[in-house]
Amino acid sequence: MILWLSKNKNQATDHEIEVNIMGLFDRKLLKENFTLNLSEETPLEEVFKLIDKKLRTNLFVKFKGKFPANWIVLVNGDRIDFTVKNTTILKNKDQLSILSVLGGG
Repeated sequence: MILWLSKNKNQATDHEIEVNIMGLFDRKLLKENFTLNLSEETPLEEVFKLIDKKLRTNLFVKFKGKFPANWIVLVNGDRIDFTVKNTTILKNKDQLSILSVLGGG
């Protein structure tokens, strides 16, 4: 069972995941920083669904299989290659960063 951004201090949560999102995503500039409170270790794909729910968007679930080349996904500072077979599990105190690289000349 996954708990979603619970503010009730009486409700137990075992895993806090820090989420940082920065960049241009689907023609929208995003700069978000929030904590997801989860009751258990959670697969990265499920965390993406929770982020969409929090942001009230379908940004992450619409990319099935692989994200655009200009997106960088980091877990605790390590780059993750997000593909259909990604098995990354987020645990307590993990930090998830999703960045959109912008270039120019």
